[in-house]
Amino acid sequence: MGIMSGLSEYMLRNRETYGFSGRLLTLGAQTVFLLPSQMKSVCTELGLPASIEVKQNALNIDEEDLFVSAECFFKTLGANTVQALDVSKYQDAEVLFDLSSQKLPSNLKHSADCIFDGSTAEHIFDCYQVFRNLHEILAPGGLMCHLSPLEGLAHDSFYQFGLSFFDELYSANNYTKMSHQIYVYDYEHLIYASTKVDKVGNDWFFDNPEEGLKFARSNDLPAQHLFRAKKPEGATAALVAPFQGRYHNNIDWKAGME
Repeated sequence: MGIMSGLSEYMLRNRETYGFSGRLLTLGAQTVFLLPSQMKSVCTELGLPASIEVKQNALNIDEEDLFVSAECFFKTLGANTVQALDVSKYQDAEVLFDLSSQKLPSNLKHSADCIFDGSTAEHIFDCYQVFRNLHEILAPGGLMCHLSPLEGLAHDSFYQFGLSFFDELYSANNYTKMSHQIYVYDYEHLIYASTKVDKVGNDWFFDNPEEGLKFARSNDLPAQHLFRAKKPEGATAALVAPFQGRYHNNIDWKAGME
């Protein structure tokens, strides 16, 4: 899982929106495609304190390529602690757990103040169970953030999520939506290009999801959700699976339903 350089810089420049706090849990070990020089330049420009650390990239693109560590990046965005959750130690995650499991260990319940799903949920077949577990792991009042495929990334995962997916899932569970943007970029092909150290290209951010999707389709580019929502302070119930609103809000569609 990786955060493209343009998105990384965007999150730093918009840290009041995309900032984190407390205990941050990332789904999968994140590769932040920022070279130390790029990180230092942005932080200097913005007057941000940052202790630049590098770590071997989780995707093993090239043994000589070192990017800014995820811990350095997310702490610059405000997190106090940063841990990665994964099903195996393949990429040195600190927390081992299968998100498709129906038995969440008690020590993981409410263990995160923020969860960053940097393109993980779509890779797990039992998608509903994934979101049920994330709901339980996130502490009441915590922040859920998804960087997830909308379109153009079917080659990479089991699923892509429709425009209404996150809005309706979290609305049905009384989360407060903080923001929903569509992120479009034109340099996905550079992720695994070992001869290209700096992973840079063009990036576009759309506050109107429908406009973002239209732009991505017209330019044959991949599009991802950037979605943030806050869990209710008093949340105690298990995750509720929503009906899709375009149908459920139609009185004729509900004929025969109790």
